[in-house]
Amino acid sequence: MARNQTIAALDVATAAAYCAMDVHLTHRLAPLLRADLEAAGGGLGRVLTAIEQPLEPVLAEMEATGIRIDVNYLAALSEQLGGQLERLVEQAWEAAGCRFNLASPKQLGQLLFGDLGLDRSKSRRTKTGYSTDATVLEKLSGDHPVVPPILEHRTLSKLKSTYVDALPALVEAETGRVHTDFNQAVTATGRLSSSHPNLQNIPIRTEFSRQIRKAFLPRQGWELISADYSQIELRILTHLSGEPVLVEAYRRGDDVHALTARLLLEKEEITGAERRLGKTINFGVIYGMGAQRFARSTGVSTKEAQGFLTRYRERYPRVFGFLELQDGGTWKPCWGVVACSASSPRVWAGTSATIPSASIWGRPVDRAWKHSSCGLRPTRRSRAPAPTSSSWPWFGCTAGWRACRPGCCCRCTTNWCWRWIRRHAGRCSSLWWRRCRTPCS
Repeated sequence: MARNQTIAALDVATAAAYCAMDVHLTHRLAPLLRADLEAAGGGLGRVLTAIEQPLEPVLAEMEATGIRIDVNYLAALSEQLGGQLERLVEQAWEAAGCRFNLASPKQLGQLLFGDLGLDRSKSRRTKTGYSTDATVLEKLSGDHPVVPPILEHRTLSKLKSTYVDALPALVEAETGRVHTDFNQAVTATGRLSSSHPNLQNIPIRTEFSRQIRKAFLPRQGWELISADYSQIELRILTHLSGEPVLVEAYRRGDDVHALTARLLLEKEEITGAERRLGKTINFGVIYGMGAQRFARSTGVSTKEAQGFLTRYRERYPRVFGFLELQDGGTWKPCWGVVACSASSPRVWAGTSATIPSASIWGRPVDRAWKHSSCGLRPTRRSRAPAPTSSSWPWFGCTAGWRACRPGCCCRCTTNWCWRWIRRHAGRCSSLWWRRCRTPCS
């Protein structure tokens, strides 16, 4: 087969031989791999039989169902975005006082750190000069008026190429829908991932990115419904650390982000922007966000950001105590929920993640990354997907169950967003759910 061809391009006899051999080898490998799982211990066999395998038919149905998109809407959006990108180019040229290629890292690096003389300590050396990736541009956003239009141009250009222009080409002619692949054994944290195309990371934070989501349509007469686990990772951290303030807040059903904002700002009434500050620090600090990153994310000064972090530590001492125990490589069992070692943390479902050695492919591993990404995160992030995945077969429904049937899943992370397709019925209390089995009209 050519590089861009699929098995559909083969003749029937060749495809049949390939499929038969695929099945035969899988049949022979199954007992060997099952023995390896049992030998590994730690409940990995149960993870396979109780969580992963029951989930397979649900994902298969979702892949086959796909999701409908509005091709004409995306075409109009692409044209609109093209005009906006041209305006951003003009703004950048005017601010810089010269013309340059916004898509060229080499020209961009020369302009920012050579011609304009911006602070090189905020970047790093590369083979072609200085790095101009998103992190660097965010650091430079307040240093010169040319940076914001460059950063916005890069963001919108990526949205255009990744989603607006790419999705219409991926619509299957036979079904009129986009069909993604859901991967169960790809991510290090155990979460599902989506590929070909990736429908998991469709953005939502900006006004334009929300316009992209409008292109996903239900069948006529049906609706798209979103469901989300409420702050599951923060709840798990609360459980593991035993932080009494957070435990009590969740028991009362309080808004934890608003609570954090009130504690940090030391005021009873807060605005929506102040609540977002609390949300940023709740989810950022527990993954190692420092004062500079917090300042960039919220727009406050570095000094103010450091003050917020200090007060956060004072308000939630057990959270930081739990994080520091793990960062130092000393793993604390919490009520039998986690059994970990410094080199291979294992979570309650039986999955584990191995912390890398001091180097990967000859490159040194940052100590903070090693502990937070491979040590700290599996404790919470690998634990979060298990209840999500194990609940899906129930929603997927076996014969005779009156349960929800997922039509398509657009996001498969802990903050999963099930796109259930609901048929209109007479009364909300007697809704019947079903999966859309036919192409959309």
